[in-house]
Amino acid sequence: MTAVDYLRMGFDLQDSNMLLLGRQKPTSALQLWCSHQLAEHVSNEEYRAVCYAETGIRERLSLLAVFRDGCRVAVNLCRSLSHPDFDGKDISALTQKARLTCSAVRRHMQVARQERATAKLSRHTMAALSGRERQVITHVLEGMTMPEVARQLPTAKSRLSPRRCSKAK
Repeated sequence: MTAVDYLRMGFDLQDSNMLLLGRQKPTSALQLWCSHQLAEHVSNEEYRAVCYAETGIRERLSLLAVFRDGCRVAVNLCRSLSHPDFDGKDISALTQKARLTCSAVRRHMQVARQERATAKLSRHTMAALSGRERQVITHVLEGMTMPEVARQLPTAKSRLSPRRCSKAK
């Protein structure tokens, strides 16, 4: 609902990240930025209330990208009031994985355009996934959270346990 309000109330036209992305012209290389914003630094009171205070968000750490073909991606990681502030280690970890993260989000956008989120997964789509990916998708569609899915799936070690062979006599 917050995302719907964000667009309906025109906050995307005030968001410093969206303004930056909108101004950037594509170049021959992927362009990446990292942005950090505390709720208290949002000047528009209504924007701050809807997108931060009402949802219990303390701050936002954003990864922004403009791809060579003009595709723009914004990945926002938010911390609630019950968690500590983002620190230098968090920012460093995000920037080290920036290219991979933005490419994954871009791929998701491409796939999401092909099929509506409400449509059932086609056999072709499921067949293109690895066994592990199918397991994860199945659990998510059952309503599990990612930590619950992680607890359900066997670890790499348990899947790679050595087989016992008996010698033929």
